Amino acid sequence: MDWLEVRLPQLVTFRPRVTEAIAAYRDGGRSPFRTSPNYAAVVDLRPFDIADAFLHLSKKGRGEQTHKVQMIGTGQFSMREHLAHLESIVDTDLLALQPMRTDLTVDLPAVTVDWVLNHAAVEKKRFIAELGKAERAASVDYMTLGRRHVETIYCGKRPNCFRVYDKIAERMAAWAREFRGWHPPEPRFPDWCKRMAGDDPESVRAHFLIAHDAWERKVAAQGPKPTFRQFCGMDESDVLTRFERQIGAQQVGKIAGRDKRPLFGSLRDLRANLADFNPFEAVSFMAGQREPALPDGSNYSGVVYMAGLEFRRRVLADGRQRAEAWVHSIANGHGKKLLRDLAPFYPSSTDGAGISASELYERYRDAITKQLAA
Repeated sequence: MDWLEVRLPQLVTFRPRVTEAIAAYRDGGRSPFRTSPNYAAVVDLRPFDIADAFLHLSKKGRGEQTHKVQMIGTGQFSMREHLAHLESIVDTDLLALQPMRTDLTVDLPAVTVDWVLNHAAVEKKRFIAELGKAERAASVDYMTLGRRHVETIYCGKRPNCFRVYDKIAERMAAWAREFRGWHPPEPRFPDWCKRMAGDDPESVRAHFLIAHDAWERKVAAQGPKPTFRQFCGMDESDVLTRFERQIGAQQVGKIAGRDKRPLFGSLRDLRANLADFNPFEAVSFMAGQREPALPDGSNYSGVVYMAGLEFRRRVLADGRQRAEAWVHSIANGHGKKLLRDLAPFYPSSTDGAGISASELYERYRDAITKQLAA
């Protein structure tokens, strides 16, 4: 579980330290509260040493002005620790609170995003988008001609969607943001001279030496910039793909078990049902032969073979989800049968890397069980 938001009733009782911060905000005093599109005020509770969470106050729009707690670093904490954070914010029956959004994730070592694009499909999801970079020019967005390197796949639309992305690329971007400007830029001798000392060479040199000495002291005090491995424990050459299911507030209330009872109606239900719930049930993986067999009269007809080659080309160019959507659009209601005939033409992995739907669920179940039990 890598994201958790919890709805708070309008008349919930906040802990004294939270109440004091809210009172300062409502009295017009200086505070770290800010506005957001959906809530009147949002505050990070970490500077108050209250909890690793954002508190969203007074939902805008019609209806009850409920509040929301958004946990920070959800994947780093167990459910027990999340409840402890909530307990430091509100005085209520914590397990009765209703979850609003949760993201359930699986990390797949040695599996690339491109492999998922070519082999995975999500049932009943029509919208798909891929974000990445073209191989021919790193500064050009993915939506260009030429073979691309996809870094993120969205299937479905937020807040209810599947998301697959390159975890190493995401952590590298976070590393760059975290340590941007770690060391101030070294003074440039010619430019600085013109601004500070005019045309006097001795004065120029003296001023520059003072500035450069100050720069060296700042660099020494800051220390060396942390490496990528020190930041996240991974190497830039690693291959790690994150498969993620985002479940929004509306869908959370609709997910039910065989007895028709909501699985996530409260945090108590969430804790009890997460391990047995398969968030990736709609995901399937397909891997065909390495190369289609030549039509020799016993394997394929000429028409099926040519159709298979075109289908294979579309899978490699646009991904399995789009290629199958194309088949359904031209099959006049016989898409499933046609896809069964074209199954041998699905591209397979050349390096043996990949995963099955059952393995995906088992990895999720193992990870969520450890998080709930910790």
